[in-house]
Amino acid sequence: MLELLRDKAVGTVGRGTDGVLGADELWRNAAALAARLPEPTPDSMVTFSFGRDRSAFVTALLGSWLAGHGVALPESSRRDHVASVMALPEHVELLHDTGIRRGIDVAEMLATAGDGDSVATDALRGENRVGDPDRVLLATHTTGADGCVHVREFTAEQLRDEVLALAEDLELAADQVVVHELSPMFELAVLAGVLAPMAAGGAFELRMGSGDERTPERLTEAARDLGARVALCSGHMVRALAGLPSGALGVLDFVGCHGEPPAAAAHAIREHHGVAVGAVLAADPVADIAIDAVDRLLAVEGIDDAGVVRVGDSPVALVGIVGPESGLLSARAAAAAAFDEAVELVVRTVPVVQRDANGRIAFGDFCASMGRSRDGGAITRELRWRAESGDDPDMQQFRTSIPANYAFFAGHFMTYPVLAGGVQLQELVLPCVRAANPGIGALQRLDAVKFLARIAPGDEIVVQLRGFATGERVTFEIWCADTRCTSGKLRFAAAVDPESVGPEVEWPRRGAAVRSFRRSTTRGPCATSSRPCARTISRSCSSMTAAGPKASRSVRRSVATGSRTSNGCRRIAARVRRCRPASRARAN
Repeated sequence: MLELLRDKAVGTVGRGTDGVLGADELWRNAAALAARLPEPTPDSMVTFSFGRDRSAFVTALLGSWLAGHGVALPESSRRDHVASVMALPEHVELLHDTGIRRGIDVAEMLATAGDGDSVATDALRGENRVGDPDRVLLATHTTGADGCVHVREFTAEQLRDEVLALAEDLELAADQVVVHELSPMFELAVLAGVLAPMAAGGAFELRMGSGDERTPERLTEAARDLGARVALCSGHMVRALAGLPSGALGVLDFVGCHGEPPAAAAHAIREHHGVAVGAVLAADPVADIAIDAVDRLLAVEGIDDAGVVRVGDSPVALVGIVGPESGLLSARAAAAAAFDEAVELVVRTVPVVQRDANGRIAFGDFCASMGRSRDGGAITRELRWRAESGDDPDMQQFRTSIPANYAFFAGHFMTYPVLAGGVQLQELVLPCVRAANPGIGALQRLDAVKFLARIAPGDEIVVQLRGFATGERVTFEIWCADTRCTSGKLRFAAAVDPESVGPEVEWPRRGAAVRSFRRSTTRGPCATSSRPCARTISRSCSSMTAAGPKASRSVRRSVATGSRTSNGCRRIAARVRRCRPASRARAN
């Protein structure tokens, strides 16, 4: 592959509306980068994370090959996509343009490179350090329409044959440029947007800088400015191009997609613009079915946009429509026509169909908008507890397994799920306390709470409780196997037996409690010492406890945090007055 590019990639190799990139400069930059990379091994791979700078991406591609490494391409620069590739054992380095302080920032290196960085350029250009034709030179990781990551590997020989075949199919010639609206690392953009034009003696589109989201108008404008005959885009962009007025596609002869283009939009482009539309690279069969389903959905009146994904190997397809809920029945019928009868359709309205930088459905985001987990599975909030007896009579123990689709893992975090501390207390500890002592009062205080180890999906955990024999103070621990994950102490209010409160019981009047409290805040040595005032306020608060815990908690919280002047005390009194309606309703 390097020999082919060395012979063909000469002169101008990158073109853009803001300048050009010459082959000599590109090879010099690639050699400087290659000198910074570690020594290769037979399986070593360099992971990429590029989203803005295409010249830096091509520099990284050639530099990695010059250094003897293969290249692993996640589908985008999102952290979850990149992290999963970096976790592979063959990963040796990260090249990126994201600005993070990790790996090598190629864009930054190019901006600060001097003449001294071009040493050994000729030697590196002339040496093929990837001598084995069966060596994997490129591996693309792409999430399909079923949510599964599909890895496509190219050996040096396979990559060369694929690139030459694309250059012939697209009828690329010298001095031609290919434009596209795809991210640098997307498989179609790399093979047909960069390598095929360079192998034909042409150029890739040079577009640098952030904020390069492309509209149909900007894509056609770039094609006219650069004289491009071929444009590469997503199926979503094909639909947008079909809506342009006749003649708007300018000098284009062909619009290519990853997978089959939407049939209705492709027909409109052929009829109104005289431009051919077709698949450049084959996609998975599920993607073609999803495209057909979206075409049928958009034909339904009132539906402005739609998204369809298949959930892994399960017979479930998620269908989201942007439109009124009254169109759900018609949407279900339209989607069902694209799938076989065995597929279960989950149809909902969504505010927007989430798409990635390549115009494809962002699988995890779309599933979340459909009320599913990010892998498309149904989520659960329920835990199945089992009470266990122990040797300690003062200890009560409960066991459960945290399901992988537990709702509270969502967003915390995408690639490293951790059960949040608040969730542990609310969903693990407190239900066990209530099960062990149904009559215990309201939770008042947390003490010495420590989160010592991670609780992850699939963990079997044990919640141990002690202290019921001594009253309202409970000590808890959460264990996963032999690891103590969380510990702490809880203080509860004294329980009130509802059966002991009859019609003859009269609750204290809130007005009297507030007046007593206000008197305490206008007397005493507030201006000289805060301690007597705080004690007085606490005594006044005790008369409000029965009148409603909301008012009592509010005042005690203010005293604990609060002001040391009479003005601060008046503000505390104002908080009490605001609590009055809720407390009165509780008393009634």
